[in-house]
Amino acid sequence: MSQLFNTGEELLTYAERDLKHALELMQNDPIKVNGRRGDGNQSPLNYYDVLNYRGGRMNYYCALGLLARLEMLRQNPDEAFNYAKRMMEEAGEVIRFVDQQAMQSSTDMGKDLNYSSEMLGALYTNKLYTYTNQFFSMEGENAGKRTVVINDNLYSQWMTEIYGRIPDGSGADNRFRYWFGIPEGSGGGINNYYYFKKLHAAYDGGALTLGHYPELPIMRLSEIYYIACETQIGKNNEVALGYLNDVRRTRNLEDLEGPLDDDLLKEFLVREMRKDFIGEGRMFSIYKRLFWPIYVKAGKTIEPDEAYFVFPIPDAEYEYTNNEKPNI
Repeated sequence: MSQLFNTGEELLTYAERDLKHALELMQNDPIKVNGRRGDGNQSPLNYYDVLNYRGGRMNYYCALGLLARLEMLRQNPDEAFNYAKRMMEEAGEVIRFVDQQAMQSSTDMGKDLNYSSEMLGALYTNKLYTYTNQFFSMEGENAGKRTVVINDNLYSQWMTEIYGRIPDGSGADNRFRYWFGIPEGSGGGINNYYYFKKLHAAYDGGALTLGHYPELPIMRLSEIYYIACETQIGKNNEVALGYLNDVRRTRNLEDLEGPLDDDLLKEFLVREMRKDFIGEGRMFSIYKRLFWPIYVKAGKTIEPDEAYFVFPIPDAEYEYTNNEKPNI
């Protein structure tokens, strides 16, 4: 007989149990010694693929970070902060912010454009360029038929309303400078189509075209700092601002100066998350958790509403279980 639906708290309890068990099982995770891309195998004769490239799998640091995210969902800021601090302290140089000098390389091959060094864990797909091109029409084909086309207008809009937005933004932001670019050979003018280089890694055709792996993050180091920042807002805003500035410096931004009140500090925090997580689908859950207005463009926002954040349960979930569909 099928069970009734679990509550959200029950699901989080199951997730907590699994993640804590994972921490116990991965106390000696090879990522601690060999790094994100290292090979934990001692001998090629007994090669075990799961020991290789631990940064692209569920690993010790990823489980630790996800526990911080889980406690944020539970609205337990103290516990979330403790896990975030553990993650920062235990990861050391294994999970580290992107090297700004490397980002200044003269070629894309030398840049870690998707900030892979910051990923606690990741999902790997060698079709990343194919999917990204289909969605963003980066080469101009099917323009207007896809969800997003990064043309000159949108590029300018993102500059003025997201990355260069006053007073906390700047055109010098490395994310804006390096994540969006016109393909070589483009004719220029109003019909430009921009590569979304953050997701431009490719193994299509068997050739690595950029200097990083085609992976999508499960969680980033920046989110750990954002969690630490948010949990301290209203308790110690100076400390909270310090965590936010720690990330901003790695993006080539100047420190925000305090003191800042709770509302303004949280506003700057949400803006930084939008810059960092663009293209990853992460912001929806953040808007939902915070019940935060969704910024659209030109100062327009969509006010938070359950109708936007709560999806209807599929009919099949009622048809094939003992749950009764409410009469609405």
